[in-house]
Amino acid sequence: MFHRRTVLISLIASIAVLITSCAFEGVGIFASIARERKVLDDRDLPNDLTVAAIDRTSDRMWIAAGQLWHRGFDKVDDLAAGRPEQWTKVAAPGANFTTTNLAVLNDVVYAVYSNLAGDVSGVYRVTISTTPPTLTAVFPAGVAESVERVFVVDATLDGAAGPTLLVSVRTGTNTWRLDGSTDGTTFVAVDGFDSTAPHIAAVGDGTGQVIVVTPKTVYRDADGLKAGDLPQSVAPGGSAARPATAEFTAAHVVENGATTTVWLADDNGFLYSSTDFGDVWVRNTNAHVRAGGNAIRFRSLGSVAAPGGGDPMVVAGTTGVGYRVLGSDASQAIALPVEESNYRESDLSRSTVIAFFANPELKTDYPVPTGSPGAFTREEGYLLFAGAANGGLWRALNQTNPIQWVQE
Repeated sequence: MFHRRTVLISLIASIAVLITSCAFEGVGIFASIARERKVLDDRDLPNDLTVAAIDRTSDRMWIAAGQLWHRGFDKVDDLAAGRPEQWTKVAAPGANFTTTNLAVLNDVVYAVYSNLAGDVSGVYRVTISTTPPTLTAVFPAGVAESVERVFVVDATLDGAAGPTLLVSVRTGTNTWRLDGSTDGTTFVAVDGFDSTAPHIAAVGDGTGQVIVVTPKTVYRDADGLKAGDLPQSVAPGGSAARPATAEFTAAHVVENGATTTVWLADDNGFLYSSTDFGDVWVRNTNAHVRAGGNAIRFRSLGSVAAPGGGDPMVVAGTTGVGYRVLGSDASQAIALPVEESNYRESDLSRSTVIAFFANPELKTDYPVPTGSPGAFTREEGYLLFAGAANGGLWRALNQTNPIQWVQE
């Protein structure tokens, strides 16, 4: 009898452990099963791609995922009928060349390519009007240099009207510089941004102010690139109080009516926001943590307009635990998408999310999957895209109903 009781108690304990351990961020397995919604995959894009950059031109979407891919915008009736636009790969400029970075300047795509050996790299302009699309080198790296990233910021360059394409160039061991161009052809060195760490992000506010971020330093240029005073470093949220090992990972600008908010993220669980473009910063007091207590390592930032003109939804991608929805500023709590979303049961919730993209012009009447294969309802909203490391490209419609994700 004693042995049977011991076995029974052990079995009950094992079931309890199973129920509690099979939980998503504190949600039990039965609750999870009860609300599970199917995640649809409506395209032939490989689902194991690392999608590191997402953008759009006037008539198509673009991603950098080892290679450059593009597709046209969907026609609502075609998508509802199961005929979505499919992705096409652009041939690389040479054998063993790959890309993980792109930017769009004046409706033209510029992508950074490098060869496998790492000794040849550059910025290439994409000409989509040719069949197939062609790549033209517009900024080849110099001897002993390598091109690492491109950004587009809404700012002037040397007095010329923006936007401006910025190129981060590695010039030696632990040395980087920024070059810029307003036409994608003629590039000049941008004063004041030489760094001992790579440039990871750059944002502008449309009035001439620019913030450029490296893992350890945030630079602000208040009067346009290559004009007036040199950029100065700023200390978001009292940087001296941050863990010494913390490194910035992302920056993003959110327009909300007359208010422009700059967001920053780091790899130690901290977020930073400023509504005056870097004079005063707000940050969370204690590091945001994942289930188990470890600090969340933020990797990316993005935002998408809200239906009905409400506040935009600001999101932060993480390492290994999907994304979080942010509050009105960095001091506020962060949250998972609501339980009625299919996000929590999707692979996206367990992914490293390294890129977001949304554009106010993408508000559209869109077919939304209902959970049954081939079944759609039509709803209006704004499209949000997310790119995952080895997890492909995801798309959602941010509308009045809970956000639902589809894998491309």
